[in-house]
Amino acid sequence: MLYDALAIIKDELNNHLNLEFGLQEDQVVLGELLDDSGAVPKKNENKLVLSLLQIEEENSLSGQFPASRSADGDIISAKPQALNLEVLVSSLFTDYSEALRMLSTTLSFFQGRPFFNAVEISNFPQELERLSVEMVRLSYADRYHLWKALGSRQRPFLLFRFRLLTYEEHMVLREISAINQNA
Repeated sequence: MLYDALAIIKDELNNHLNLEFGLQEDQVVLGELLDDSGAVPKKNENKLVLSLLQIEEENSLSGQFPASRSADGDIISAKPQALNLEVLVSSLFTDYSEALRMLSTTLSFFQGRPFFNAVEISNFPQELERLSVEMVRLSYADRYHLWKALGSRQRPFLLFRFRLLTYEEHMVLREISAINQNA
């Protein structure tokens, strides 16, 4: 589910950038900023790199268990799970102007398209109901700590929070038998 959500984001952004700039080669990759030696991997050079920084559960849906009644009792289904994915979009272009141009177009893309769903995207993952996007603002201190933790010098970047709402309508947690009062 995580990979599928990030792949949709990557593919949609690549399609937009390719149309916007008339490009043939994809400009967006999923991956780590640096390899184990601390260098930028070749596949990330002159690309926008999407990196998953954090996953957290959205608590706004807690306590909401959809239940359906059957003749034999209640079937308790799994609640929809909402996850927040914090995704770093790093512009690793050697030309600083190009790095900013790609980031600017990326920002415009997500501002103009604040959510994704199966109505708009034919290959949208079935286990997702929707995916919404919001930009995350970091203080100077938080930016410093982020790049220090990543082991890299600061690059032009954007940080987004993608909210995923999943649903597992066929996932049954337990079935509770009806009480027979005639016994």
